[in-house]
Amino acid sequence: MVAFAAPVYPIEKRRGSFVASVISLRVRGDEVNANFVLWAIPESPAFPAHLHGPEVLIIGGTFAGRVERGEEILRPLREFDEPILDMSSPIQYCALQQLYDPFFRKGQHLQYWKAILS
Repeated sequence: MVAFAAPVYPIEKRRGSFVASVISLRVRGDEVNANFVLWAIPESPAFPAHLHGPEVLIIGGTFAGRVERGEEILRPLREFDEPILDMSSPIQYCALQQLYDPFFRKGQHLQYWKAILS
């Protein structure tokens, strides 16, 4: 099990102190992985209907260590502002790796960008 934080914020929150929250996690070492996901929530029973369509910002964080400690370390991501949805929970690492699979069909053209914040 890993601690997983995934608060969902309106896209308007993409500016401001959330960047500082994620950068501050970088100093925690290799136990923490943080990322941003800019996404439009799809029409899916997995999400509340009133959230379908608009673009959102998901500030994701994973802690590979004791779940209780990870929840404490990742808490600032969840408290940056009031999320419109919070998908945070302890989760099996393999399940985390497959979390978005249902939303991307095999063979679909996908784009992936990666950057190192230093």
